[in-house]
Amino acid sequence: MGSPMPLEDQLPIATISLRNLLPARQGSFSPASSRYPFALILLTIAGVVFRSEIALLIGAHTLWNLLFRRRFALSTVILSGAVGLIVGLSLTVPIDSFFWQQFPLWPELSAFKYNILQSRSADWGTSPWHFYLTSSLPRLLFNPIIYALCIPFALASPVLRSPAADLLLPNLAFVAIYSLQPHKEWRFILRPRRVLDLDPAR
Repeated sequence: MGSPMPLEDQLPIATISLRNLLPARQGSFSPASSRYPFALILLTIAGVVFRSEIALLIGAHTLWNLLFRRRFALSTVILSGAVGLIVGLSLTVPIDSFFWQQFPLWPELSAFKYNILQSRSADWGTSPWHFYLTSSLPRLLFNPIIYALCIPFALASPVLRSPAADLLLPNLAFVAIYSLQPHKEWRFILRPRRVLDLDPAR
């Protein structure tokens, strides 16, 4: 049982959120900034309503910025996540409960239990752990110059290394963690794919 929404419906929300996670060109990304709370709220809403695996994306970016960049306080993370959770649940539970005629119903929680806790995702087929890195991402990135030349150059350049890492590492962490799930589909990694396209463009 899941939300009657295609996976792609949350991509605009995720794209706007990831844009707000990027450091501003001028000035530092301070704890008082409204950009990160806004991004976290939007990503939490998208995860609650559309796709529960967005929680991994939130976690990867949050840990990176909280532990390695120290751009915001833990209280900001907790408050923003709570706001997004409340808003998301207030949207999905009434609407999906009405359509499924079962109350209370949180479809993404049901999907999480089925796929993760009960390990039933393998019923839809399995792929090797390296499928995303060796098959899906190279095809989604289209141009091999992106991952063979541009990304390594950005990480090697002293000027580009920090902003490139901000884009690249949290999203690769998301792909790596998601690779532990036996069932794999290229559409599951569309969100980090957009950021990996952007990384060499900086």
